[in-house]
Amino acid sequence: MRVNSLLWLTINSVLGILFIVWGSLTPELVLFPGDLWLILPGILMVLIGLFAFLEGKIIERRLLRFFSSELFTRITLDQLSDKFSLSADSLRVLILSLRARGLLHVYFNSETGEVMKTSPPADQACIICGEPHIGSNFCPVCGVNQSSAEN
Repeated sequence: MRVNSLLWLTINSVLGILFIVWGSLTPELVLFPGDLWLILPGILMVLIGLFAFLEGKIIERRLLRFFSSELFTRITLDQLSDKFSLSADSLRVLILSLRARGLLHVYFNSETGEVMKTSPPADQACIICGEPHIGSNFCPVCGVNQSSAEN
């Protein structure tokens, strides 16, 4: 899987179109000699970019369908990488990008590293803004010192 399939599509499409234009304008260009056969690599580059983009979208859909199934409660990244035939790092990047877009609502367990469907447990909530924070003295949202605010 390409990490950024949209960038891969853009680069391959632009280069492919340049090859197609170069190959089709060959008889008129004297300064840039080429051949009509340059159209073939141009078409191949556009197709490679398109298929890489579609591959990324298909993997995203499969991952969303897996996490929305009733059978999923928690799974390790190693098991998930075996299931999807991807590396654990690329799966982590994909999960985080889906979470950032608001399409996926799963969490990583901070102790075991498993992917879980439920939200992480909050040790305590901020007394000012109510934001949960885990094991820290300062609230990450409003910045109040929790140990001095409780006294």
